[in-house]
Amino acid sequence: MKIMRPVQIVATHRPRAYTCRSQPPKLGSASPLKKNPITRSSRIYDQTRDLKNKITRAMLTQSMKAATAKLNVPTQNLTVKIFSNWGNSERIACAEIVPIDEERKHIQIINSIATPKEATEIDPRKLQQGLYSYGDQQSNENDIWWSPWPLKSPIEIVFVLPNDKKIKMVRFFNPQIENNDAGIKAIEIYLEGDLVWKGDIPNNLGFVARLDKKKFAPNEEEDKNENKTHNNANYNTSTMNGHNTFRNLPKSRSFTRNQSCHFLSEEKKIPVYIDKFGQVPQIASSMITIEFVSPYDTQGITCGLSGIEILTTKKELIDETQIANVLVFNGSVTSAPSTLFRGHYLDPKIEEMWVIDRTSEELNPSIVILLQEKTLVGQIRLWNYFFVEMKYQTKNVLIKLDETPVYYGRLKEGDGTIKNINHSVTNIHVNEMDYRFVKKNSKSAIPKIPH
Repeated sequence: MKIMRPVQIVATHRPRAYTCRSQPPKLGSASPLKKNPITRSSRIYDQTRDLKNKITRAMLTQSMKAATAKLNVPTQNLTVKIFSNWGNSERIACAEIVPIDEERKHIQIINSIATPKEATEIDPRKLQQGLYSYGDQQSNENDIWWSPWPLKSPIEIVFVLPNDKKIKMVRFFNPQIENNDAGIKAIEIYLEGDLVWKGDIPNNLGFVARLDKKKFAPNEEEDKNENKTHNNANYNTSTMNGHNTFRNLPKSRSFTRNQSCHFLSEEKKIPVYIDKFGQVPQIASSMITIEFVSPYDTQGITCGLSGIEILTTKKELIDETQIANVLVFNGSVTSAPSTLFRGHYLDPKIEEMWVIDRTSEELNPSIVILLQEKTLVGQIRLWNYFFVEMKYQTKNVLIKLDETPVYYGRLKEGDGTIKNINHSVTNIHVNEMDYRFVKKNSKSAIPKIPH
């Protein structure tokens, strides 16, 4: 009889216990914990930033595909033409260019194209990342668009935008990195082929260019000089756009206080103020407008001043020989405006008081001071000394350099006594001046009257 031996059964499959990957592993009550505490990896920030950049690129790609799929969507082209940087001889760079509509909202960019070919080594769509970033793209080199520099021709970056948005401004940020001199400088902005802005972009400050087709319309002289060379990169651009004729004076008392300042060109050979952050925005002008908004006498129609002093940023007083003309608008006067620039103001006399009567209910009276040449005006002093019984002191004024408002506010009121004449002077700083002079001016710039 054959004896059957028992066969050993070997398990070929073991059932796995279900584990939830979203939950941490359970620890037994007797399980010892590690001595080293759990610490956050130092790479988390970098990984988060890289993930954010991937999401940004995905959003841009998806939006571009969706927009280009609809061929019937009307578009408009915004072109930024770049002529120079801030001195770097190898490359030019920019961190952010963002078009803004009339409601001060970002406009979605459908596409962006750069020419010449060398300018596309780094995708110009990186300039759009400011729409989705958290503000650190200016300091991260991986997020910055750059190009070899100089090139044989100016760089042109064309942004394709939806046509249902009205472009009012363009925001620029240059890179905020170590040894930064590659930021864009002299540029021109075109909207559908029309020049709407030109000037310099500051190297260390964000800048908003306000587009104005009428203001930057080219003239015949600019067309003739279009092919001249630029100091920095053999290209031509004019950073000053003069509007000094009286036909450009506004006919309304309304004004905008947030108008952009022009940056001075080195070609103009006008001294500029430079601090540790770079060139300070300065306004060189040949026309100063003082608009008399209201007097201290609320029932009166007469405003007056006893003197005007204009100082340059170099602390030099502008005298009568540097003034081409002084004109009066919307007012009636009995004495010549030259009385205001007589040069001595500590011994006022009745015949040296200058007053202007309002002749229009809609427009404020004003005087326009024409200088012989464009000048960096640093400070304007308005003397408002009058005898109390005359009640001609000016209360509120609006001051413009060319077409740019630089001051709207109240003047100090003199009390009609020689002893307190210093209290009737209002110092208005309109351009950056030497710090020591500004500090000194508040205390001892005006000579004291002996008692």
